Amino acid sequence: MLFHRLSHPSLVRPAGRLRPLSAALLVLLGLPAAQAATILVDSDADGSVADRCTLRDAVAAANTDAAISGCPAGSGADTIRFAPGVSSITLTAADGGSLLVTSALDLDGQDRLVTVRREADDTTFRIIETLETAPLVLRWMKISGGRLDEKDMDRGGAGVLARADLTVDRSEISSNLTNKLQGYGAGVLAHAGLELVDSVVSGNATTGASSPGGGIYSYQPLSLTRSIVAGNATLGTASPGGGIATRLVDAVAIQSAIVDNWTSGDNSFGGGFHVPVATITLTDSTVSGNSTEGGAAWGGGGYAYVMRASGSTLSGNSTLGYASYAGGVMTVAADVSNSTISGNATLGEQSAGGGLVVLLDSSIRNTTVFGNRAGQSIGGGLLVFAADPSVVVRLDSSLVFGNEAAADAEVGLFDPTGEIGSVRITGSHNLIGAASNTAVFPADTLRCDPLLLPLATNGGATMTHRLGDGSCAIDAGVNPDGLVSDQRGGAYARTSGAATDIGAIERQPADEETIFCDGFESD
Repeated sequence: MLFHRLSHPSLVRPAGRLRPLSAALLVLLGLPAAQAATILVDSDADGSVADRCTLRDAVAAANTDAAISGCPAGSGADTIRFAPGVSSITLTAADGGSLLVTSALDLDGQDRLVTVRREADDTTFRIIETLETAPLVLRWMKISGGRLDEKDMDRGGAGVLARADLTVDRSEISSNLTNKLQGYGAGVLAHAGLELVDSVVSGNATTGASSPGGGIYSYQPLSLTRSIVAGNATLGTASPGGGIATRLVDAVAIQSAIVDNWTSGDNSFGGGFHVPVATITLTDSTVSGNSTEGGAAWGGGGYAYVMRASGSTLSGNSTLGYASYAGGVMTVAADVSNSTISGNATLGEQSAGGGLVVLLDSSIRNTTVFGNRAGQSIGGGLLVFAADPSVVVRLDSSLVFGNEAAADAEVGLFDPTGEIGSVRITGSHNLIGAASNTAVFPADTLRCDPLLLPLATNGGATMTHRLGDGSCAIDAGVNPDGLVSDQRGGAYARTSGAATDIGAIERQPADEETIFCDGFESD
């Protein structure tokens, strides 16, 4: 299980404390240093129980800095922990419904998941709501079963509605639902900073129209580290971002996975993520198995204004509806390095760009684009949908091969102005498969079969394609960024042998006997 696998003592953070200088200043001023309280929940009941401390009373004690029932008084930024016998708490409308947090709070399950959920057949309500004055940390917590219907006035956040900073650490937010118009962010609706570390957001959904962010909707910058966003969905029209949606802000994913999310409504872009006017940065991450099913729903894997990807794999994503471009990712501009774009597809009529679609100047370096499909149109691997006829796309040491389309299978160019000849492909040391009717490639472009092996776990955090024995891509590339490692990172050198290999990963010495970090040999 993810949480046990990530529970090494080195990942357990010490409790916060005043810095020495801050404490010294308080002493000099004659002011007492505030001492946060730790409140122990010893009952799994909701509401109040005589001489016992329930979660609802513990939150109230933390909010008011007053003793309530069997819970001691809070004091400033408090921590709520749970007795060993308390592992699951079911909230009911009769006892107050949502937990409202009004001051800084840390809910800490202490190395075991403590579940907080809504009674399944109860009146609809969200699980947790915070005010602007109340930054919240969820540590070793599972938030599940929240539901909002039309009568619920606030826009969304059936699991958590956070108006102050929210940190989700080794926790799970799952199976929450908004069933209403503009029901943003079924799992989490964040109005302030949102950080997920070693956590899972899964199985959440929005069903109403104009309800973006099945798993997460964020108004402020979003950060994922070693986290999974999986199996979330938006089902209404104009509801982008099955997994993640942001408004006007950036998203960062490091060693994370955005997988098996989807949108089903028309005009619902970005099955995995939707970052429409900002930048998504993917580092050592996977975007896989996401899809859009409605018409004019672009970006099966994701849709972003700018996508920066390094050490990452975009695979098995798809668009299924009419005029739905980009099975993998659609972005205005892309900066891709040391990455793999594989097995993505556009399957609907009048839909183009199987792997990656870009609109403006972009750069792709040391990257493999393989096995993507745009069956009924153009640009199976890469489509330059040029919003400006002077667009330049630079490819360096990249492998674009084995992609399928009705025309221009590897790289397609589409210029709505009709001046297609002015869209340029520049760069050097690339390997391109089938010839293009529209694109002209640099003179040193190789035309040969790189003998790629299937997408597999070849070491590192993401799946990749290894080069087969005798591949023409071996020692035929360059390393324009001076990369130390290939896509797999660590000890996998970016240049091994006479020169850099073309594509995302390097053929290593004695490659057949490579020992991975899990201790097993490669097949």
